[in-house]
Amino acid sequence: LEWQDRHLWLPNLMPLTSRESESCEMFCYKRSNVCSERGLQFTSINSCDAMRAMYNCSSCVAHRNRNWAPGFNATDKVCYINVMYNASALPNCTIWAKHVARLCPCVPLDKYYEPTVAFHNVSHTRHMDAEVQATDADYRKAREAHPSGCYPTITDFTDEVDEKCGAYLSNVSNIRTIKVMAAPFLFARTVKFHVHYHEPGIRAVLKVSQDGFL
Repeated sequence: LEWQDRHLWLPNLMPLTSRESESCEMFCYKRSNVCSERGLQFTSINSCDAMRAMYNCSSCVAHRNRNWAPGFNATDKVCYINVMYNASALPNCTIWAKHVARLCPCVPLDKYYEPTVAFHNVSHTRHMDAEVQATDADYRKAREAHPSGCYPTITDFTDEVDEKCGAYLSNVSNIRTIKVMAAPFLFARTVKFHVHYHEPGIRAVLKVSQDGFL
């Protein structure tokens, strides 16, 4: 993509700073939000200006292989952004790196599917205390946003909720994308796939026996 084509504005995006060694996915989920990969890849969050607004950077480096960027290395105080060089190195929500605090594009669950609008610089950044946990109201919003019964931010499942979520995950019509995961051994017992569902924030790992392939 051309540089100007990468610049979108997500109206409900909140640029927030994660803890060190924490992925944006987990950081946003703990606040009943969803990490938007569009926000990492197509907004000005991935810029030195945004990083300097959030961190006391000793320098800002554009790197092609840091898919945890934009991020701040707490050991040397260097800020990193991603140059969007190729698909395998694009910034994503699930990656974390030791001693790195990430600049995360969190979006409220109920606003995740709202359309993007014309380019607009990130002009209002928000800090959130990393120790602040979701409130009861946040949990209610999470339940409302996930009719499937699969709640990425809530662990107090019941048998009824487990059954509902299991039915959603096993229905192939709910799957948005399937991507094979790298296997360390050719003769591993299973082939693993990373599955993304249509409902925001719902992902799973699918294991398939290799017996049928060998």
